[in-house]
Order: sequence, then C-alpha cells, then structure tokens
Amino acid sequence: ERRFCPVSCQQVLDAIRGGAPLPKRAIMITFDDGFDDNHEIAFPILLKFGIPAVFFLTTRYIDTAHVFWFEQLVHALLRTPIKTLRLDTLQVTIEPGETPVSRRAAAASLLNQLKRTPQELRLLALAELDHVSGVEVSASDRRWSTAMTWDQVRSMAKAGMEIGSHSVSHPVLSAITNPTELSHELEASKATIEHEVGRPVTALAYPVGGRNAISPEVLTATRHAAYDLAFTYESGTNRVSAWDPLQLKRIRVERYTTRSRFAAALELPELFVERG
Repeated sequence: ERRFCPVSCQQVLDAIRGGAPLPKRAIMITFDDGFDDNHEIAFPILLKFGIPAVFFLTTRYIDTAHVFWFEQLVHALLRTPIKTLRLDTLQVTIEPGETPVSRRAAAASLLNQLKRTPQELRLLALAELDHVSGVEVSASDRRWSTAMTWDQVRSMAKAGMEIGSHSVSHPVLSAITNPTELSHELEASKATIEHEVGRPVTALAYPVGGRNAISPEVLTATRHAAYDLAFTYESGTNRVSAWDPLQLKRIRVERYTTRSRFAAALELPELFVERG
C-alpha cells in the first residue's frame, strides 16, 4: 500500500467539477521547463516505481540547441572576465566579483530584476548582457542546459506521463503588455504540444509563477486558451473546498532541497510552505 497516491490532471479536474473525490494523501509530481534530465534521470525512476507525473514544456526550446534565457544569464555572470558590467537598458551596473558565491548572488539579483521588467525591455537587456559580458556558450556548455527532443517527449507520453504547457519562450506573462503576444505564448505552446504528442493539453504551469507573474489579464488569457488547470509557483497546498483550478499551489523542490527536508515536507507540507 502506498503512503501517497499520485494523481493525474484529469483526476484533479474531476474532483474540482464534483466528480470522484481525490484519494487520501493525493499528490501530483510536476516538472517545469523541459530539460533533458527529465527524460534521462526522472523518467526512468518514475517508470520503475509506476508513478505518473506532469512535464510542463517551454516549446521554443524543445528539440533545439538553444539555452534557456535564465540559464544563459547565469552562465554569462559566472564566466565573464569583465569586472564591471554596465547594462544601459536597465540603467544598472553589475560587479560580479571574483568568487562563485558573489557571481551567483549577482545573477540572482539580476534575475529578480528581470522578472519584474516589461517583456520588451527584458529581451533588450538580455541581448545587451550577451554583448557586454564577452561570454559565448560553447557546445559543451549547452550540454548541461539541453532541452528534451520531441521524440523523448513522445516516449514519456506513450508511457503514461502527462505533458503540459509552460508557454512558448518562458516569459513573465504579466510583463507582456501586448494581448496578442500574451495569447500566442499560451495558445501556440498548447497547439504545438498537441500536434507533436497527439493528445489534448489541459494544464499550464505559469513561467516563474510567483504572485507578480500572474495578473488578471494572464488569468483571462489562460481561460481563453482553454486550459482547465494552471499551476503557480507559489508555495502551498491545495484544499478541494477552496481551490482555484487556475491558481494551484505547489511545494517547491529545488536543487538545494535535501532528502530529509523533502521527506518532512511530504509528511507535514503546510509547515514547509516557503514565504515570499
């Protein structure tokens, strides 16, 4: 007997609509972005134990050699030989420092700023950073930031994994001021996955997914794109009696999450809700 009961998007949707209730200790496992370690590492483990999961894809990167924009930013600040970087687009000066700790802190600070920056300005700032950092992404660098291929995605779908959307290009959706562009991010990603996988896409995970990334306009566009479920990156649990199907919370699992903390969060999830 399992201590937890993994459930699918359809089971969650049925429970929301008043159908069959979710089993006790129901849990859903999700992965964002579409990195190839989802297929190479996570997928075999899930298969071994017979556990379903949902993989949310950023479709522009799937089956390409492109590096996710947030990964490229971190790479630039970790590798740049320039001691002082000036980004005129944002009117900021960045001093990465000499240590990995200081450089990661600089990258985190810039990422946080860009997550609050209008889409057009964010794209300009990223292009400027590529230019002033003097860092090129080599083939070996791309290997640790590779997205899955569509063949890999299809193999997971055939094995019972669910495939959802994480937008086309991983923007902060609330920072997109053009309604047509916002609709494209949500609708084109959904259509691409449905074409490649041959199954309906019912679920979305908002890129970045914090409170500031989801506006009333984003929620309206999500409904218009015909998503039944949408997942934020706000930390928390979901109670059937009070949940909003387009603003579902999740328990965050990051690279710094230890095995013991993960086990404890499963047992007492509400005690491990991260604030902010």
